[in-house]
Amino acid sequence: GSMYKYVRDIMKLFDIDDSLAKEVLAEMERTDLRFSECTTSEFNLEASYSYQVVMASKREKNNGLQR
Repeated sequence: GSMYKYVRDIMKLFDIDDSLAKEVLAEMERTDLRFSECTTSEFNLEASYSYQVVMASKREKNNGLQR
C-alpha cells in the first residue's frame, strides 16, 4: 500500500534493506507523526530518530547474547 512508499524512502535515506526499513517505519508509527501531512524534512528528522532507536535496541539485543 501507500506505506511501502515510506519504506522505500527510508531504505534510500539510510541505505538499508527493506526489513530494517520496516522496523524503522514501525517505530515512527508509534509517534504521532502524520505521514500524509508532514514535510520531507519532518519525515527525515523522525526517520533519523527512529532509526537510531531501532539500531540502539539491536545493539542491546546483541550485547545481551554475548554475555
